Amino acid sequence: MNCKKKKSSEKKTFSDRCVLDKAFFFYNKKNYKEAENFFALALEEEENAEAYFFRGKSFLKLGKPLAAMGCFENAKDLAPDNPDIYIEGTIALLQLNFPEKALAWLESHPCNKTKTGKFFALKGSALLQKKDYRQAAGYFLYSIKKGEKSSYIFSELAMTYFFLNEYKNATKYFKLSYQKSGIHNIFGISQLYYEALSFKELGKYKKALMLLNKIPKIIDDELFAKILSLQSICYFNLGKSDKALFHINASIGINPANSNYYKIKSTILNHLNLIEQSILCEKKAIEVDDENKRKELQMKQ
Repeated sequence: MNCKKKKSSEKKTFSDRCVLDKAFFFYNKKNYKEAENFFALALEEEENAEAYFFRGKSFLKLGKPLAAMGCFENAKDLAPDNPDIYIEGTIALLQLNFPEKALAWLESHPCNKTKTGKFFALKGSALLQKKDYRQAAGYFLYSIKKGEKSSYIFSELAMTYFFLNEYKNATKYFKLSYQKSGIHNIFGISQLYYEALSFKELGKYKKALMLLNKIPKIIDDELFAKILSLQSICYFNLGKSDKALFHINASIGINPANSNYYKIKSTILNHLNLIEQSILCEKKAIEVDDENKRKELQMKQ
């Protein structure tokens, strides 16, 4: 790309390179904050679809989908035939939880003519957000057939089957998802957790525990508490109430604001004929529920 002559030395840090080149330098180095700044400077010099597009992608990488969407809309106005702009705009709309707008945006772009695997995957994601699970599953399967085989696609399809209560299919795709991503990151661990949860729904508690016991130590307290509570449920159903009680106590220690953990503990204590303690746990669950509702109302006001 030819660079325009420098208009003012104040706007450009590097006299031997154009601002847009510097923006791409930072973008390729995955320094998206600096890249976004330089794309903005480039757009002050000259509006063009490329700078808007990559500034939008930088905003997406920075977790700012609303700002990204504004850039993609400007890019579309300047280059309405570029299918990549519509793909990234759809991703931004999905991150904003606007599935209807995402579908409309997706259906309006040139990629609709070729219908790539990415197109079907994004359509599936929009339908998943709309809770149209059966249609979503069909689009995900077709996207995989067309070559989209990322851990994200497997995860989306697995969650779709999970919501359809088709847990056998869910376990298959959760496994494929974390095999692609590994289990040494939060995403991979969450996939393994949901596979175990699917096995639990199928009544296969030993299989669920085998998976949960593979999970390495993690720093995400909320997810770790969920893992411990699922282990507790599995141990309880396998007749190991002492282990079940140990794990649910650990869950409560990590996240005392989850009323379900007290309910699980109450069930275990009742099974152990510790009736008074069980009743106290039921009361605690009600107190926690009431407190959570109060906080929710306070946030809305």
